[in-house]
Amino acid sequence: MSFNTTSPAIILRSHRDWDLWYSRLQELAETLDVWEYIDPESAIVPGQKPEPPAALAPLVPEQDDGSPATLPDPAALTRDMTLYRAELKEYRRTQDKISQVRNHITNTIQQSLLYHIIHQKSVRDKLKILQALFLPSKSIRDYQVRSIYNSAKVFYSRRENIEDWAITYLIAFDRAKQLNLLEVADFRLY
Repeated sequence: MSFNTTSPAIILRSHRDWDLWYSRLQELAETLDVWEYIDPESAIVPGQKPEPPAALAPLVPEQDDGSPATLPDPAALTRDMTLYRAELKEYRRTQDKISQVRNHITNTIQQSLLYHIIHQKSVRDKLKILQALFLPSKSIRDYQVRSIYNSAKVFYSRRENIEDWAITYLIAFDRAKQLNLLEVADFRLY
């Protein structure tokens, strides 16, 4: 399963890019069914690599009285090997999906940000560092969205195309509505 790559990549360069970049990353991880392993708020870790069964080692070594060693049951060994192969296949599949998310992160952040996350082993730890760097506080986010919304309300007929202005305004209105800003809390589009 591949993620839709036809839309342009959102590059994380500043706190202004965080919301779109993070939602795109979350969408990818949810599509790949690994968000629970990457979510900075979660404590779920992916499973460890399974250990192969103790294949042909005798269960009981040769006895002191000279009786022969007992070998494992062939049916049990076959069942254990089948289970091991299935667990190993699932482990590798999960690791491949997490690796796709890791590649998405490194390909969609500004190059200088790689130095901040390069030594982190897990994708979750990389994401926590980026979140600490770029996730604005609620008050800062409200201020930014309010400023964008207030500037989008004004239409300059000599400088702007009406369609471009309408799109900009609706995006700003939608973001303000998502944050329940007072300016749009009870506003109805007629």
